[in-house]
Amino acid sequence: MPRLRINRSVLDDYMAAEGIRSRNALAKRMGVNSATVYRVLSGSQAPGERFYLGLKTAFPGRSMDDLLVKQ
Repeated sequence: MPRLRINRSVLDDYMAAEGIRSRNALAKRMGVNSATVYRVLSGSQAPGERFYLGLKTAFPGRSMDDLLVKQ
């Protein structure tokens, strides 16, 4: 099964559009720990189900297909 990662460019665009200015603010909006956001964005941890749900919460109406990339 392919591992997924976050497309950082798209994430940056989504964050700017929603007025989210930091990883801590993103984590709070997602309802996850800021350390989890750091690990996923650095590539040391694959995003899990809770992370995906948090992305949908943080970016309602946005495409997750554009945000997630197969490695």
